[in-house]
Amino acid sequence: MKAGLLPDVAPIRAPPAGVKGIGRIFGMLAFAYPFGMLLSNYGLIMLASEGTRMMPSNPVVFLLGMLALSGVSQFVAPIAGYFSDRCKHPLGRRRPFFFCSTLVAVPMIVLQWWGSMNGGNIQGTHGLDFSAGTPAEVTFDWVYVAAFFISMMAFNIQQVNLSGIMADLVHPSQTGASNGILGVLMLSGSLSGFAIYKVFVSFYSEPANAKYIAHCAPCHMKAANGTSVCPNMEQRTSTCAVHDLYLVFTATLALFSICTLFSAQEKQLVAELPPWSWADIRTTFTLSRTHHSDFYWVTVSRTFYYCGLSTQAFLQYYFRDACIWTDSKLFDAKLVTWNKSPHISNYAQMTVNICILAQVAAACLAYPAGVLSDKIGRKPVIYTAFFGMAVTYALLAFITELEYVIVLAGIWGAFNGCFTSVDYAIAIDTIPDKAQTARFLGVWGISSFIGTTIGPIVGGSLILFFGGVISPSPTPGHYGVLGYRFLLCMGGVWNLIGAFFITKVRGNPGKPKPNPGLN
Repeated sequence: MKAGLLPDVAPIRAPPAGVKGIGRIFGMLAFAYPFGMLLSNYGLIMLASEGTRMMPSNPVVFLLGMLALSGVSQFVAPIAGYFSDRCKHPLGRRRPFFFCSTLVAVPMIVLQWWGSMNGGNIQGTHGLDFSAGTPAEVTFDWVYVAAFFISMMAFNIQQVNLSGIMADLVHPSQTGASNGILGVLMLSGSLSGFAIYKVFVSFYSEPANAKYIAHCAPCHMKAANGTSVCPNMEQRTSTCAVHDLYLVFTATLALFSICTLFSAQEKQLVAELPPWSWADIRTTFTLSRTHHSDFYWVTVSRTFYYCGLSTQAFLQYYFRDACIWTDSKLFDAKLVTWNKSPHISNYAQMTVNICILAQVAAACLAYPAGVLSDKIGRKPVIYTAFFGMAVTYALLAFITELEYVIVLAGIWGAFNGCFTSVDYAIAIDTIPDKAQTARFLGVWGISSFIGTTIGPIVGGSLILFFGGVISPSPTPGHYGVLGYRFLLCMGGVWNLIGAFFITKVRGNPGKPKPNPGLN
């Protein structure tokens, strides 16, 4: 058996998909709403906040570690996809796995809330030191990290089975439109999470509500070196808002997962299959550049998209260190002066405001771009998205005045919406064997792990070297602007590489073929 090929087995066929109404497609893909809410807020708000709590003088290291854990968790997806493709449960192939992973994910988010509410600081005077906090605080910190990792595995199992539902139950003529709906749901979920965070921050910022901050243990802790975990009101309100987000995520995930379970009406698989084997499982992690050519290059291209996207993991620090305050009327930006330059003191809230703008722009274009790709094919939309994002990153590297950053963020969001609209569609178009959709989409999903691992490692190294060694900031705990310039330029390079690999995909997937009967 050649590497990257599955052994010869009896065909695994799902019942043919019929044309679905828009409402049914929204119901089947409902899980994408909390999934988008969770991933965006983890990457841009929550992990950065937890990093400030646990490692206040070097949160980038904590962020890199947690992103690495998130990436490793995605290796469960191909295995889950393999068994899902073979599942003969009366509820269908996908729903049993989706249901069980939901039962794991929901309590794990609650445990994260519990660990974050009671955890302490693990950074001593000389760096990482788990003895810096009390034994109870360190235990809660470990609870948080473990629950995060387990929940990420559960999310990945849910997501790979949602992809299988989309491939199995959506008619091929609706692939682009359904991918657009998927993009709208994910972007709307992300947008809602940011908006809810803003509401919570506004609530805790009111003097009359300061009494509620007294119930937040990290807001009153001291690190071993005597510094406060949350030294100012901005960080305290942000920390309390993050705690409340965990509870919102718990309820949202449970509700929308139930919607997907009831809307995705699968039929039981009827096929005689050989027993599973470890040899088969090993092949779930491989692709053949020869036998799976188009899908292989789509997966490689997606890896570089995520390398570029992971640039945003450092967005809070960009607004803190590099972005120049110009006007308090712009998204309620608050002024703080250090290093003789005007900067933004409420950088966490500013990150949320910018992300809301970008997600609104993306959501507005996701569905139209998906429908357009059903007519002109996926490639033109992907090329437009990649080149647009690359140019925007390059401009953000050198134009740091807040009013221009706001405009560029909206433009970037629009191009990202174009990519999101065809991300799943081109993968489904090029899957080598539709009978093993979840297995292949599991490998495809690992591309995001590779991208979100390589991207932050390279990006964080650029910040630490160019912004911490070559041209450091005179302010302790901050990084020089040069580091962010290299970070953002690298983000553009990642996107250009992704566009290059799409050129290796044969033809133009998704474009309707001419009907010879009309000639």
